[in-house]
Amino acid sequence: MRGSIRPRPDRGPDTFELRADLGRTPSPAGAARSPAPTGAPAAPPRPRSPRWSPTPNDRRHRTTEATFGWLLDRWLDHAELSPTTVRGYRSYIDRRLAPALGQVRLRDLTALHLDELYQRLGAEGLARATVRQCHSIVRRALGQALKWGYVDRNVATMASPPALSRDETVVPDAPVVAAIVEAAETDDEAWGLLVRTAAVTGMRRAELCGLRWGDVDLETAVATVRSTVVAGDGELVTKAPKTRQVRRFALDNVTVARLGLLRLAAVEVFAAAELDGQVDDLYVWSPGDGTRPWHPDSVSHKFKRTCRAVGAPEVKLHELRHWSVTAALDAGIPVPTVSSRVGHSSSAVTLGTYAHRVEESDRQAAALIARQLPT
Repeated sequence: MRGSIRPRPDRGPDTFELRADLGRTPSPAGAARSPAPTGAPAAPPRPRSPRWSPTPNDRRHRTTEATFGWLLDRWLDHAELSPTTVRGYRSYIDRRLAPALGQVRLRDLTALHLDELYQRLGAEGLARATVRQCHSIVRRALGQALKWGYVDRNVATMASPPALSRDETVVPDAPVVAAIVEAAETDDEAWGLLVRTAAVTGMRRAELCGLRWGDVDLETAVATVRSTVVAGDGELVTKAPKTRQVRRFALDNVTVARLGLLRLAAVEVFAAAELDGQVDDLYVWSPGDGTRPWHPDSVSHKFKRTCRAVGAPEVKLHELRHWSVTAALDAGIPVPTVSSRVGHSSSAVTLGTYAHRVEESDRQAAALIARQLPT
C-alpha cells in the first residue's frame, strides 16, 4: 500500500495528514481505513447542491415520476421570455399540450406520442404554423429537462411536425395595402402615419410602439430600432428588439416629411405641458402627451377597425410586414439588404420564409439576362 504523511500546522500543533492509496477495488469488510489527522477538528458535512425548484422526487431518467405537464410549468417559469411570449406559450400549454399529454410521465413520453398529437391538432383544423409552434414549445421544454437530468434524450428531436407550406405566409395585394393606408390617414394623421410606416419599413408592432423621437433622424432620413414595447401582466414592458440587435434603415421622403410635421406637433405639446426631459425621450406614437406609448393591443384593435372599413377584415397588421418584404424582393432588392432592413436574424430566415418570391425574382433575372443575348 502506497501513501504519504505530511505536517498540517494550519490545523493545530502536532497535527499530521496521512494519505493512503487503497486502489479502485472496494476494501473487504473489516479492513482498516486511514485514520483522520490527529487533533484535527471534524470537517463540516458537505452541503447538497441546491435544486432549482422542488421536484416530485429525487430520482431521474427512467425512474422519475415527473410528468410532462409538470415539466411544461417548470420550464415556462424558468425560461427567459418576454411577457407577450409567456402569455402565448401559456395559452398553447393550457389549451393544447397539457390536456393531451400533461399526465404522461417523462420517462414514458415518446416521439409517437408527439406525432399523434400533431396529427390530432391538424385534424382539428389548426394551421401548420400553429402545430409547429406547439412542437417548438415541446422541444424547448424537453431540451431543458435533458439539462436538468430528468430525461436522457429529447424525444421531440425525433418527432415529425408538419412542414410549413409556402402559402401560409399571407401577403395582401398592393391595392389593398394602399386602401388601408389611405383609410387610416383619413381617420387620423398620426394613425395613418403609423400604418404607412409599418408598410414602408416592415417594422413589427412592438417596434412601432417603442419608437421614440430620439430614434428618428429626419436630417439623414434614417430610423433606428433600439427597443420595443410589449404587454406584461397588467403593464407595458420595454425590452430589447426581437433579435437583440439595434438596426437602422432608411425612410422615404414622404414618410420623413410627415414625421417632421408630427414632431412639430410633439414639440408644441411638450412646451405647453412643461414636461421634464427632452422631446427625443417622447414616443412617436402616443395616446397622450408622448410620455407613454400606445398599447400594442390597442394598435391591433384599431387596425382591425380600419381594415373592416375598407372591406378587408382578414388582413392583419403583421401582414404589412410581409407585404413590405415581398415588395422589396419583387423590386430586385438584394436579400441581405431586405433581411437587414426588417430585422431578420439572418438572410436564411428571409429566404426560408419568402422562398417563392425569391424564385420569381430569379426567373425574372434569367429572362432579363437572356434578352441581352441574340436569340
